Amino acid sequence: MIHPVEVALNHPNYFIQFRPDSDAVHKHLSVPVELKSFWMQGNEFNNSGDITRLYVLYQNLRALDERVIPGALAELGVYKGNSAKILHIVSPARKLYLFDTFEGFDSRDVNAESQQLPVNDQAFKDTSLEAVQAFVGMDQKIVYCKGWFPDTAAMVEAGEKFALVHIDCDLGQAVAAALEFFYSRMSPGGLIIVHDYSSGWWKDVKPAVDFFMVDKPETPILLPDKSGSVVIARHK
Repeated sequence: MIHPVEVALNHPNYFIQFRPDSDAVHKHLSVPVELKSFWMQGNEFNNSGDITRLYVLYQNLRALDERVIPGALAELGVYKGNSAKILHIVSPARKLYLFDTFEGFDSRDVNAESQQLPVNDQAFKDTSLEAVQAFVGMDQKIVYCKGWFPDTAAMVEAGEKFALVHIDCDLGQAVAAALEFFYSRMSPGGLIIVHDYSSGWWKDVKPAVDFFMVDKPETPILLPDKSGSVVIARHK
């Protein structure tokens, strides 16, 4: 019998995805089965093949807690709530701000794109605030901010600091607005994760990040997840 690893190593169309050692060996960092289920629920096509991003969120949330980095969590671009569910389960004591129209793209952001989009403002409409609330929860720590960002930034409590911000809104203008708002509000050692930076699909994300970071001391670090996220760790 031929070992499956041998098949994979000798066939260009086969790949092996090992779990991180911290999951397979160090049980205190193990990703529970229920997290993987929540990660894929209702969004199996994308998220079942992007377990790397789940690990990125999970392990960095745990690290922020271990390092006692203060601050709330935020996500801009919630869609069906899969990553929001992970953020809240892993760090339930932190306030969680969730920003989205919960109705798909806002036409103002679509119209601001510098090039033709692969989709239009009808994309991501198969969700709703009520559906996300039912999935993620109605905990008093969760603040649902429905509407167009940055208008909804007014819902952030005065003086709020953030430990982790997850930006997954696909469009350049929205990414730029999020960086402009959250960067100065990050706790030292806090993390900004921007999805789709090097995906090649949402082509205005990378220019928006690069333009914003050109005069900043941090360097975005590329991640090997499905859509090429980057992480920005705020200097102390």
